[in-house]
Amino acid sequence: MHSEKRHSLTALVVSLWLLVALLLAASGVIAAAPAAMPASCDDLVRNGDFEQGTSDPAPWILGGHTEISDQRPHGGDFGAWMGDYQATDDTLYQLVTIPADSDTAELRYWWSMQSVDDVETPYDYLYVTLQAADGMPLGDLETLDNTVARDTWTQVSFDLSDYRGVSLRIHFRCTGNEQFNTGFFVDDVELEVCESPTPTPTGTLTPTATSTGTLTRTPTATSTSTPSATATPTLTLTETSTPTPTATPTRTPTATPTPTLSSTPTPTSTLTATPTLTPTGELPPRSYLPLVLRAG
Repeated sequence: MHSEKRHSLTALVVSLWLLVALLLAASGVIAAAPAAMPASCDDLVRNGDFEQGTSDPAPWILGGHTEISDQRPHGGDFGAWMGDYQATDDTLYQLVTIPADSDTAELRYWWSMQSVDDVETPYDYLYVTLQAADGMPLGDLETLDNTVARDTWTQVSFDLSDYRGVSLRIHFRCTGNEQFNTGFFVDDVELEVCESPTPTPTGTLTPTATSTGTLTRTPTATSTSTPSATATPTLTLTETSTPTPTATPTRTPTATPTPTLSSTPTPTSTLTATPTLTPTGELPPRSYLPLVLRAG
């Protein structure tokens, strides 16, 4: 009986909680799943804008007659200047390590070219390549020459995700013939790597599963503890008060008349018989009187 009452109370509380949850969801009180965390990004190239000046090009390594110059910077006050002399052979590179857990890795830089050489036939070149830490070639990114657009800044970008976990050189090399000069300018070099702490698909599904589990578990835990604590004292008091007074008066009168009836009648019958014998003994004198009279 009591178990059925507890189950009924539990079912009632669970139903009420579910109803409240549905009402809250319908009214928009329950917030939607939080959006995924934004990706964390970092630029691996140091001093990529060359703003440390001519006296401190580090961590860039300059070769040939490469200069950090204020002649034609793209942004700020300085940029790298290569070539612009006969039989050019200049180099510029920086060693970086792309983290293995990066989601993306993108190389970006700006370049510009000035030349007095032929606009139709290539003679002077700028090679942009990737090299291993020891200088071994890893891949070619871009080759420019004296026939490309002049006196203008152009930005290019390359996906380096295939080189995650690799230490490599971002390498620029300028070469030229012995006749007409061509100069190349490089500035604002960046290698942006990004890592997403929570990928977008996973971030969307995780809050949904969490919120559903919370709604299911919260009413169950509350309904189980609350009705049990409330119903138990009520039912215990009812059982204690009702049977106790009923059992006590029933047993007391039954035990009391039993010994009284057994002992009381015995002395009463004895006393009653004694006075009955006394008047019986006084009858002889009444019977002697006629005898005396007869004798006289």
